[in-house]
Formats: sequence, C-alpha cells, structure tokens
Amino acid sequence: MRNKFLNSWIVTFILVCSSYGQPSSDPQEHIAKLLSDFQRTVVSGGSLDQYFGSASRARDKREIDSLQSKSFLKFSIDDYNLSKDLKFVDPKHATLSATVRWETRNEQASRVATLRFEEEGGAWHFSNTGFWEVSVVWVIPLIVLGLAYGCSLAFIYWHSNRQQWLNPKKRTLWQALAVIPFSILFYWSRRPWTS
Repeated sequence: MRNKFLNSWIVTFILVCSSYGQPSSDPQEHIAKLLSDFQRTVVSGGSLDQYFGSASRARDKREIDSLQSKSFLKFSIDDYNLSKDLKFVDPKHATLSATVRWETRNEQASRVATLRFEEEGGAWHFSNTGFWEVSVVWVIPLIVLGLAYGCSLAFIYWHSNRQQWLNPKKRTLWQALAVIPFSILFYWSRRPWTS
C-alpha cells in the first residue's frame, strides 16, 4: 500500500514538473514574447535574423540588414491588444494591427502597420519586414503641389507689378487673391490688368 502511494506521488510530481517545464503552446504568449524580445534587440543592435521566418529572411535580407544597421534610440510597437486585435488567418499565420514608433539621432517616425506572423518549427516569427518603414510616396505629390502653389503666387506678384493697371486697386485685390490656390488660372484667363 505504501509503495503504491509513493509511486503515485512520484508520478504526480514528475507530471507536474514536466508540465511546468514545457513551453506554453498559446500563440498569444509566443507572439507577446516575440514582440518584447524584438523591440529590445532592435534598440540594443543585436542580430534580428531569428525574429523572421526562413522565407522572409531569404526574400527580405536587404530590409532586415537595413533595420539592423540603423542606430535606434527608441523602437516600440504599441496600441494593440493581443486578445482583441490578433487575427488568425489559419493556425500557422496571424496578423496584428499596431503602431510602430521609432527614433534615431536624426529622424523619428510613427505609423500604423499590419504585422504579419507565421509559425515555423514550433515558434512564431515575423513574416513581413516593411512594417517599420515610412512610405514617402504620398509626400512627393504634396511637395509638388507646394512648389506649384509657391511658383504661382510668386508669378502673380511679379506679373501684376510689371503691368500697367487701369485701376491700381484691382492690382492690390488680385495680389491678395493670389494666396488662394489655383487663383493663377483665374488671373490668367480674366486678364484683369486690361480692364
């Protein structure tokens, strides 16, 4: 009787110890650890290869190297709730919408990005690399519009001062109206200096 009790006690002890020694199979815990470790490693300048899946490492080596070579003062992934925002595409793929903020000595940026994860070999990794980069494609049209606006404003002032106006008050009015975007089209089509 005593042997049975001792044996069952030993088996229970071994089962409890082995269950606590096993890593958690909860994907949320794995992804939370991945995010935490990744942010710490980015700022410390350590190797980032282990945080990306094998396909991503092969495909996006240049982006990973670029991320690793930047000297980040701060790097954070914020504004998410894993229990609500983590979406599973299938058992091995998930997405998470979050805000990525980073800062170096010369620049800083913040953007809302979709982080993509994949499970590979029992561990979760990032499957995309561009979540930290800020796209400048939308900035270029704004720069072009700003330059066009500034040039049209300067042209109206320059042109209106070179003309002989029949009514000088009209020149002052049109120079004031020059601050309105696209006013150069009306200025040029109306030719107010002639009337």
